Amino acid sequence: MPVSTSDAPGLRRVALTSEAARLIDDMIRSGKYKELLDAIKGFRNGFVYGARIRAPHALVLNLVWTNAPYRVMARKIYQVTKRHSMALGCTSLTFSLLRAFLRKLHGGPRNWHSALAGFFVGVIFWGEQNPVTVQMSMYMLSRILSALLFILAGKFGWKFSPGAFRIYSGVLWMIVMPLFLYYGDAMQPSMRSSMRYIYQDNEKYSSWYDLLCVNSDTSF
Repeated sequence: MPVSTSDAPGLRRVALTSEAARLIDDMIRSGKYKELLDAIKGFRNGFVYGARIRAPHALVLNLVWTNAPYRVMARKIYQVTKRHSMALGCTSLTFSLLRAFLRKLHGGPRNWHSALAGFFVGVIFWGEQNPVTVQMSMYMLSRILSALLFILAGKFGWKFSPGAFRIYSGVLWMIVMPLFLYYGDAMQPSMRSSMRYIYQDNEKYSSWYDLLCVNSDTSF
């Protein structure tokens, strides 16, 4: 089929776009820029993961716990999601580049490279105390302690009985309940507010409506 003169520029653009895409793919597959591309993909994945996790979480918290106008809610959700996404993206980008730099500097990987790079990104991207970084630190601490326990169990051949987790859960709740009741101000704010809603606001009611239908005039 003959190509009209008016179609020629569009076809040239398509051809140029296809050629550019092929050249980029060839560059990627060559492996010459692997460290840099690893870092770029890490930023992409960190940013996307942060948005996927934080946006729904922030949406639910704002809908459940606040009575702010929707415009204010949307701004808060956007800000906290952006902060989390950028922090995770920049963490992955910087961590990958630092490890690549240290590998080249020492002629190969060393076990302490990841520790040094991890310390650096933690100080730079997670060192400012705010709700996102505090929640992340608590999340990481619990996973670190759990992992260390299983590492020690494997090293020393410890065997956990079927009822061990039940005892473990009992000990955790044995600690957290008096901690909340007598030292609640020392707890992480979101956990403190959640426990207050469940274990203290249950004593505040004056009618069937705020006994069964709502928590209070300002909280569902």
